[in-house]
Amino acid sequence: MNRCWPVAVFGVLLATLLTGCAGQRLLEIRVERGGELLLKGSFAIPDNQTPIQGWLAIAGRPLQAVAPITPDADNPNAAALKGELRVSLTHAGDHFAASQLERLQITRVPGTDDQWEIPLSELERATKPALKEGIGKGTRQ
Repeated sequence: MNRCWPVAVFGVLLATLLTGCAGQRLLEIRVERGGELLLKGSFAIPDNQTPIQGWLAIAGRPLQAVAPITPDADNPNAAALKGELRVSLTHAGDHFAASQLERLQITRVPGTDDQWEIPLSELERATKPALKEGIGKGTRQ
């Protein structure tokens, strides 16, 4: 019987425990149109994640509607936000990441009336131009 496998298993367990001990960073997300808050939410990510990782982690997170959201006429589970949009992430009140958009597709969280989520494809679309200047600055897309 090979005696190396217990050492390998121990190493994997130790690595899992050590990465699990990292601190968490609570991020607040806000979606605004012309300065009016439309959606808000919060979630935690590991301390060692970068702004781009935090940005992409928004996908699938439920966001609470704090203003009326008009669903698409042909699909009540989707909505297109239009105008001077800003999606921002903050940590403890400090800027973490943001992007400015003219259009943002969102989908209703199943079984809810006032919760929405931003699909990963929309976050990636908003991220591409922002990467040229750094995710924290964002550009209009």
